[in-house]
Amino acid sequence: MIEVRLVETEDDLVRIKKLQLLNLPRQLSSTEKESQGFVTCEYSVEDLKIMNSPYPHVIATENENVIAYCLVMMQHHKEIMPILLPMFDQIDQARSNHESLRDRSYFVMGQVCVSKEFRGQNIFYKMYDFLRDKMCHSFDLVITEISEFNTRSIRAHQNQGFKSLLNYEAPDGYPWSIVYWNWT
Repeated sequence: MIEVRLVETEDDLVRIKKLQLLNLPRQLSSTEKESQGFVTCEYSVEDLKIMNSPYPHVIATENENVIAYCLVMMQHHKEIMPILLPMFDQIDQARSNHESLRDRSYFVMGQVCVSKEFRGQNIFYKMYDFLRDKMCHSFDLVITEISEFNTRSIRAHQNQGFKSLLNYEAPDGYPWSIVYWNWT
């Protein structure tokens, strides 16, 4: 039986890290990256622990195994992953220019991943719905960025109700799409 819940223990964080490692681009073939998607950032267990407070991450488990996760990231955590600093700059600029988001409170989805064996079972959507139910009292929306090469993730986020905020090229020339899900 699959359970969606908040991260409760350091063991949960270690299990997230194991799943993350399996889905980094260096672990996947070009075909897998194209068809199944990938995660970009490699967080340490300590990073995950810091980010898990004050708002915990969401995981899906089966028999105590983490089979999927959504990492909650607050703006004050942005220094943990320097590769994400351009995203935070873009979000801040877009929020000041985008009338409907200007004064809205948000958090960032630091990463979402579903284990290969469990894809296609709506776990992605169940985690996001669970997350919305937990966070909607404190935040108006969630914002994330997705590699423009990660078409599976882009489609899944669109199907969840995410809207495009902007596309940009990072300083290293890598193309990103920033999307948001407004649940108010």
